[in-house]
Amino acid sequence: MDSPVMIVGRGPVGMTTALLLARWGVPSIIVDPMPANQTLPGSKAVLIAGHVMAMTEPLGVGQTIADEGLAWTTSRTFIRGREVLSTDVSSAAGLLPKVVNLTQKRVEELLLERVHAEPLITLLSESKVVDFEETDDGVTARIETPSGESTLTTAWLVGCDGSRSTVRKKLGIAFEGYGHDENFLIVDIRAELPFPNERHFHFDPEFNPGRTVLIHPQPDSTWHIDWQVGPEIDAEQEQSSGRLERRIRSVIGDVDYELHWLTTYQFKQLKAHTFRKGRCFLVGDAAHLTSPYGARGMNSGIADAENLAWRLAMVIRNEASEKLLDGYAVEREYTSAENLAITGATARFMCPSTFREKAIRRATLEAARIVPAARRLINSGQFYDAVTYPPTMLGATTTPVSGIPVGTLAPDALIATTDPAIGRLGQLLRRGIVLLTFPGHDPAHLATVIEDTLAALTPELPVTAVEVVRGVPATTGNTRHIQVHDADGSLQRQWCPESLPAAGYAYILRPDGYVAAQPTPDAARIVAALNSVFELRALQKGKI
Repeated sequence: MDSPVMIVGRGPVGMTTALLLARWGVPSIIVDPMPANQTLPGSKAVLIAGHVMAMTEPLGVGQTIADEGLAWTTSRTFIRGREVLSTDVSSAAGLLPKVVNLTQKRVEELLLERVHAEPLITLLSESKVVDFEETDDGVTARIETPSGESTLTTAWLVGCDGSRSTVRKKLGIAFEGYGHDENFLIVDIRAELPFPNERHFHFDPEFNPGRTVLIHPQPDSTWHIDWQVGPEIDAEQEQSSGRLERRIRSVIGDVDYELHWLTTYQFKQLKAHTFRKGRCFLVGDAAHLTSPYGARGMNSGIADAENLAWRLAMVIRNEASEKLLDGYAVEREYTSAENLAITGATARFMCPSTFREKAIRRATLEAARIVPAARRLINSGQFYDAVTYPPTMLGATTTPVSGIPVGTLAPDALIATTDPAIGRLGQLLRRGIVLLTFPGHDPAHLATVIEDTLAALTPELPVTAVEVVRGVPATTGNTRHIQVHDADGSLQRQWCPESLPAAGYAYILRPDGYVAAQPTPDAARIVAALNSVFELRALQKGKI
């Protein structure tokens, strides 16, 4: 094989996939038609979720996104200029922000810098996959490059090539759904405005009667303004005719500004019939496309990348059977269906197409101006959050008890360790599989269970035991066994029932931070749960 993984597409999803694989020591080839250092202009996916910052933090990107991004804390909704809803999205001090605004272009620049610096990633720029064929043990792809056509082989092909995906089309996978006739116009402008750093959504404002306007602050005094404009619009004509100038002035008044970007779009709700076919996978917009309200595009695409990358890495490293890969399509198709249902409801409220939908929206907005209880029916976009999977999807066989449910993304919390650079639980996740334990009446017994469990697994298997202790954490002498102290009591409150069993409490967390099982704190049962979830091939003979 020329590479164990070939990734088609060098957007944020494709680059994240490659960087996550490299973090597990897996080489990959990225094939993309753009020049090596080019990124596309414009803010596009302007809202970055805390979940995505956590996913990209181990790549050296997530913390930079948090630092450079504008961390707003309030979303306000207005009807005819009157505020009717306010949503708080602030996070606890010391944790990553729940959301920041940063342009997709800047996110791509940060990822591209890491791609160029990563020796395990080969970037074939100004190149495209023109055809491919699956064989018994891999995929043979025909690549068109500036120097001519070549043939490359790979064990696994990952299509991250957007909504017009060549990979999806060559696989013959249907991309089904619907679109809306209504158009939207976006500008990015730089201006010193007296606006607060908040998300403002307007229904029927005086500067766009009968339609909507969304205003998002960005770093460096830049503003993302999104107008609903009707069934027909031409961006160039809008600018040349002077209508764009009038639109902008109606929002910002007589203030100097610089126009950085202009584009139009329509709502589309599309989903691939399947996200996997043989040795080929669809990820990001190649697999699903949603309306942008709620920020479920790039955020969900990067979550796709993380879900697939750790599975591919464990299979390629011969730590797990290929059956582990089956979970990617099952989980991400479930996620996509949920996202499409949420964004579809938003699209129907914002762009009603039937008499009934128009009547419901009109009545809701009228009632919401005077009746507070009706305001919960206003739909200006439900913010992206990590999906919760049904426990049966994760392969766990243990019976869940109270605490954090199986299928839930692990919540972050403040901790103390012997390493002063680690102050959050999230910094210990995404290193591989995590066994998170809480002490019962006999902490020494739990420590023995942890050591027996680790001894039953080959040292190469990426498993770390994170033991929550009541006192000052100590060095255990085992690099795979870390003690942490619950810095503010939030871990205990979030993860444990009111009365702990005598043996303590244990969770198994996947490499993507999801709670996969709640086994009884017993080495044999923990190992059995690991096998059930991860299809392991990495047990030491004669151990448990």
